[in-house]
Amino acid sequence: MPLTLLLSVVGLFVLQCCSAQSQGHQNITKRSDRRFYDGAIYIHPPYDSSFHPKFRNEGRFSQGQNSFFPQTQSRQNGFSYCNGGGKCQFFLYCWLSGGSLGPSCGPLFSCCITGNEPQNKAAAPAQRSYGPVKNDPYCGRSATKTSRIVGGNDAYFGQFPWQAVIQVGGSRCGGALVGRRFVVTAGHCVARSQHKPHNIRVTLGDYVLHSNVESLPAEVFGVSEVRLHPNFRFTPQADRYDVAVVVLDRPVPYRENIRPICIPRKGADFLGRTAYAAGWGALEPGSKLRPKVLQFVSVPVINNKICENWHRKQGINIRIHDEMMCAGYEYGGKDACQGDSGGPLMMEENNVWFLIGIVSAGYSCAKQYQPGIYHKVSSSADWVSSAMH
Repeated sequence: MPLTLLLSVVGLFVLQCCSAQSQGHQNITKRSDRRFYDGAIYIHPPYDSSFHPKFRNEGRFSQGQNSFFPQTQSRQNGFSYCNGGGKCQFFLYCWLSGGSLGPSCGPLFSCCITGNEPQNKAAAPAQRSYGPVKNDPYCGRSATKTSRIVGGNDAYFGQFPWQAVIQVGGSRCGGALVGRRFVVTAGHCVARSQHKPHNIRVTLGDYVLHSNVESLPAEVFGVSEVRLHPNFRFTPQADRYDVAVVVLDRPVPYRENIRPICIPRKGADFLGRTAYAAGWGALEPGSKLRPKVLQFVSVPVINNKICENWHRKQGINIRIHDEMMCAGYEYGGKDACQGDSGGPLMMEENNVWFLIGIVSAGYSCAKQYQPGIYHKVSSSADWVSSAMH
């Protein structure tokens, strides 16, 4: 091939590569950084998603540039592998070999996704045991029978008595009560306030927002401490180990509309089961109004590899790690964007409710091939339990 033609081809693909990376960067969002249903509800981000001062010395983000370079890689069989998945290769070689261009890993190099790479085990944070999972003796009891749940409707008063509203400055997240003084939420919701817990307010027992018509009132609590999972990390995709426990400033009085939910056993698998997400999110695409009454939606738990493949059908290369899970429908229609980031994904078993997921991330809302991404609580159940004691 003549040199001028080769340079022309390289130049063309440089432009294509940069364009794809720019678009990919714009698509990477957390549920608290965006409008649910593409323009419905704005949640002010609790942190700058492009750079966070806590990680200033970790070399994770490149300031002043449009792309994220996964600086930390592992080597296997003579190849460099990106933390988010894929080989770090010259972009043109990746394209010619039929791969998909992922995030940049150096000048003119991209994380090449082919689906044939070995899993990058070296990138996984070290795990430790935190002891047995201990639940509150009053956990998991709802005032409403399961037979009344059909999905995508108004909840009943006291149906999800563990539902929490977490206000962090001008931002709002969801959460779930798990003990007398403990609420579980997404790590990205409260990470910036870890050393300023007085900025957080937690409301429990709410049903109709900004109303006093309920038979039992809601209660507002301050926060004395934020306990982040030790492996929590902000990433350009779904955050790693996106879970935190906030410690309330006083014990919670249990009653019909305020009760804790149970934590599942460590390693429990809910694949194929029907789960429920609840919150005060948008009811339909394009809506600018939030419902005042607590809403819930049913979604099936799906395999992580299927979740990755569905996203790739939309041109989204994402790695769903072992501490994550996906729930949603192949062709959309229902999603946890009807709730809030940090809110609970729940499942009922033998009339006892368990917190199986925490709303973490999503590239869209109720769109085909883009299910919701959650932190998998059973992967960190022992840590959550230890953080309550």
